[in-house]
Amino acid sequence: NPRYYSSRHGDGADTDWFMAFGKNLSEWISGNSMHSLAEIIDINMSAIDDVAYPMILGVEYLLTGGVSDVLIPYMVKSILGACCAIFAYRITKRHFGDGAARIAAIFVCLNPNIIYWCGTMMKEAEMVFFCCLAVDKFDEVLSSGQRLTLRALWPGLLAGLVLFFMRTVVGLALFMAVFTHIVFSSRRILSIGKKIVLGLLIVTTVFIAIGDRTISQAKGYLEMVQSDTQKTNMEWRSSSSGNTFAKYAGTAVFAPLIFTLPFPTLNVANEVQYTQMQLSGGSFIKNIFSFFVIIVMIQFLITGEWRKHVFVIAYTCAYLVVLVFSAFAQSGRFHMPIWPMLMIFAAYGVQLAKRDKKMRRWFTY
Repeated sequence: NPRYYSSRHGDGADTDWFMAFGKNLSEWISGNSMHSLAEIIDINMSAIDDVAYPMILGVEYLLTGGVSDVLIPYMVKSILGACCAIFAYRITKRHFGDGAARIAAIFVCLNPNIIYWCGTMMKEAEMVFFCCLAVDKFDEVLSSGQRLTLRALWPGLLAGLVLFFMRTVVGLALFMAVFTHIVFSSRRILSIGKKIVLGLLIVTTVFIAIGDRTISQAKGYLEMVQSDTQKTNMEWRSSSSGNTFAKYAGTAVFAPLIFTLPFPTLNVANEVQYTQMQLSGGSFIKNIFSFFVIIVMIQFLITGEWRKHVFVIAYTCAYLVVLVFSAFAQSGRFHMPIWPMLMIFAAYGVQLAKRDKKMRRWFTY
């Protein structure tokens, strides 16, 4: 319905700009543009983490001769979404065995919100793919106990660097998780000297590749956290969206609920919230899954088993902490980069519930 949706392919403010940027890049690659690459980026780019997705679109438009603005990208997004289920299976199998891995793959494969974003021209499908790819490649090396060399780490590094050009905080969360794993890894695997050298190597690789723009964006995000941006945003939602209780939401509310958020809109709040209503079923599923995720996290803390899964837990929690302090804790779109990780933990929780009657009883409550 045009009253509800500004574009058939997602949020028109984003998708129209993404597609136009992609076409400009495609014309430049083929030599048919009157502008240089620097001029095209300067004209179109609003932030460093807006570059990667239009570049992907530009290559797709070039290779397909611009046959369609959306058809080929939708097909590519569907393939990338399917790959996410494979990555989820691989990660889960390494940590929790084949049974949980099969459950995780099914959860990701049939997740309605992942399917939804594969059917829009927003960048979420590609971003979730690169998140899963980076986590899988890093986890493959970090969990195996093999020597951590640049040669072994380069696939994860490359995928991680792409994330900096899709959403900066996702890339920061990923590499923060790598550092956390290095710090907590056993000395039998990595001596203190090797930890320091490897940490410096990764820092150097990342910042040579991404430059000062990402640093300035990270500083800008820190300044936003220290300001009242979240409070202002919630007060605006309170007056504009019809939810008068929104103004009371903030970090203190979001922190204990962050595994469960976003809470879905199950009725027609207003016409502006049409996308949120379309995604409400998927958000409700996430609310249900969060029970198993929270139970698993508590068990990890009690048993000390978290040391076996440091990297995946650190990546998930690091990004969730970012959301807690941001204005997007209740935005389902901004939760997408860690949805597959949450479904991995939920799959393990479901497997535990099959054997634990007490857990099943708590789930019923």
